[in-house]
Amino acid sequence: MNSVKKNKTSFDEKLHSLKLNVTKRRLIWLLIPVAIILVGVILVSTIGFNLGIDFTGGTIINVVPNEIDISDSNNYQQVTNDIEAVLSEYGLKSTQFQIVENDQGQAVSVRFQDKAGADEKEMNVLINDKIIPALYEKFGMDKNDDRFANYVQASDRIGATSSSELLLKALIAIMASIVLILIYIAIRFEVASGLSAIVALFSDVLVTCSIVLMCRIQINTTFIAALITIIGYSINNTIIIFDRVRELRKLDENKGKSNEELANMAVSQSFARTLNTTITTLVAVLLLAIIGVPSVREFVIPIIIGLLSGVYSSLFLSPNLWALMYRERAKKNKGIKTKGKKDPKVQEDVETEIQPEVETTEPAEN
Repeated sequence: MNSVKKNKTSFDEKLHSLKLNVTKRRLIWLLIPVAIILVGVILVSTIGFNLGIDFTGGTIINVVPNEIDISDSNNYQQVTNDIEAVLSEYGLKSTQFQIVENDQGQAVSVRFQDKAGADEKEMNVLINDKIIPALYEKFGMDKNDDRFANYVQASDRIGATSSSELLLKALIAIMASIVLILIYIAIRFEVASGLSAIVALFSDVLVTCSIVLMCRIQINTTFIAALITIIGYSINNTIIIFDRVRELRKLDENKGKSNEELANMAVSQSFARTLNTTITTLVAVLLLAIIGVPSVREFVIPIIIGLLSGVYSSLFLSPNLWALMYRERAKKNKGIKTKGKKDPKVQEDVETEIQPEVETTEPAEN
């Protein structure tokens, strides 16, 4: 018992005493997300996103199979295959299946996009006069029997206009959250911190979208909710790093240290906390992904990708961007200083970044 406790203490001490140098290979850390995003851009231009009916328009039909226990995985798989077979007869393809509860009991909910070239009227005729009767017949139910009333029904219909408006609102929600975060960080810390944090957030969003695109995960309103959650969680770790940088700059013992050194110190001192909080969050999220229903997994999988991307950007991207921005400010202020002008907002940074070289002389021999 004492040995286990001792090993745990030793690990914690090593974790907290790490001396990381994230600015040493700055170019590599910056290029990794750029490479992932470039792959995503290529895929968008070639195969496009796997958009759900929330953004393309489509229909949701709920099916209560007669005397079939769909909580059994084998039965559920058979029911989804039967529904898929009916849809394919009419040139349609499902985009998502999930189990839902309605007044008749457990139902299999299927989403599918509109038939290519079909307008709203044609789709309504196809669904009500052909697909719903075919599903009743497939599962051995009489559509005119009151016992099976509403056992197969179209629960929702999303038109092309509504889906376009929904997509626009989703993009506005993401951009509004990023802008508000920028304003808060700029007020709470400084503009350089705010800009580097926003660049890191954009990286998290684009990296997550790129990986989702690579995996052909469906993009719907659940995915948008996951993106906004990622933005909120990622900025939390970044704020911790910047707050630590600010505290370090106030200490007399750190006067004269470069911004790269301060960034490395902040990351080293915050690394253990960031790692621990991320691992505990990932454990809970992974459990949801393993035991959750398909609709939950749609939310959880992007969250997992975003959590990992957020940790990366907080530890390796934001500190490097912050140090680079301050280096540029210091260079500009140096030019101003030579003309007899000083910028009081960055004077402290100039003194930190641009240190005069001090020559040391050997004492004369007697």
